[in-house]
Amino acid sequence: MLFKELYLPRMRLGWRWPTAIILFLFALSGLLMGVSLSERPDIVSADILTKAYYSLGLFVMGGLDLGTPVGGPLLGRLLLWIRYFGSPILAASTVIEALIKTLSPHKWRLHRLDNHIVIAGSGELTKTYLKALL
Repeated sequence: MLFKELYLPRMRLGWRWPTAIILFLFALSGLLMGVSLSERPDIVSADILTKAYYSLGLFVMGGLDLGTPVGGPLLGRLLLWIRYFGSPILAASTVIEALIKTLSPHKWRLHRLDNHIVIAGSGELTKTYLKALL
């Protein structure tokens, strides 16, 4: 059991990774359905890797340099619009959670623990050291 935990720790994905994957698949699906982008109208004829690249790029730029979804089926445009609004919300929630964790009062309490000695163990060396301190 110890070996597994040392080398294969449990991954806690939380809700952000599945959300990011779903948003990526929404954008890719919309582009594969034939939706075009106002600033990149030639994306309709691009290969799947190019469409995947633009789908990932929506996380960074949020669609500002790609333009808005135009043409194609309504479902594809809807999937892209969900992605256009979902990616910035996902990024903002990540930043807000990081700020909350950083400014947490429990984190600041640990900074007040200066000039303390922490002794871990239960062997003879630990007992000898504790007797020397007393």
